[in-house]
Amino acid sequence: MAEFKEWYIDTYQQNVMHALQQKESKLENTVTHKKCEGEKTRFHYIGTRDMEEITEEFGDTKLTKSDFDTRWAYQKLYGDAFYTDVDDIENAFTDPTSDMTRSGVFAANRCKDRCILNALGANAMTGHDADIPVAFPSSQILDIQTGSPAAAAANQGLNLTKLKDAACWFDGLELDPDDTRYMLITAKQKRQLLDSVELTSRDYTPVLALYENRIDTFLGFKFIMINLLPLDSGIRTCWAYTKNSVGFVPGKGLTVKSGEVALKNFNRVTQLKIKHGAVRILDKGVLQVPCAE
Repeated sequence: MAEFKEWYIDTYQQNVMHALQQKESKLENTVTHKKCEGEKTRFHYIGTRDMEEITEEFGDTKLTKSDFDTRWAYQKLYGDAFYTDVDDIENAFTDPTSDMTRSGVFAANRCKDRCILNALGANAMTGHDADIPVAFPSSQILDIQTGSPAAAAANQGLNLTKLKDAACWFDGLELDPDDTRYMLITAKQKRQLLDSVELTSRDYTPVLALYENRIDTFLGFKFIMINLLPLDSGIRTCWAYTKNSVGFVPGKGLTVKSGEVALKNFNRVTQLKIKHGAVRILDKGVLQVPCAE
């Protein structure tokens, strides 16, 4: 058995952290970030304000109340532990291209993505004491039958009608026009979208370009393909949202601990820990798009 040296674990942590910076999660950069020193932090939202005409030179100042809301993001601790291969202990920890390093990076990125995905439809906590739950509005769930023939309504996959309805929803909101819109789908929805347009349609060429990964934007949405989207009873839950509508607290980064465990025949166990949190800041900036598979 190779002798375990304490600097192995430091090297491994540095390798994973460096790789994480190079290979980001799919969703981490699609949301708004904020630092958090304690257990939780708040995101503020101030609604639209309007100006009123001043008709009197020395009249009273007209004050209007702001539409103000607070959403709380809680940091949670996540971990991934594994036994070390005693026959290759040095390479597993010191080689930045090792399988163990890649597995650690993939696990950390999937953890971040799942955290953000869960926040899209979960209760968002508001109030001064973070004690008021706000459920995701059912009015912001597209009808799964959208796009089906009028004479034969049925559950539909991703199609142009759903995308147009989603685009119409966001166009009707008074949001920052520079706020990027994202559409989260899986490979199945990309195929469904291509199948939903006719070869002779003017929409066929851009949809084909999207399908072939030559472009990633269509109808104002930047498409992100992520296979972590939940599938339940043949229905895939896809999402559309704007960057400023979802908050992410990245925590202080990754830590790694390793040691021999007496109750496991003194085998060495290594654990990676990461802490982060996410919350839906602006309800109207998030839309659920269910798709039949």
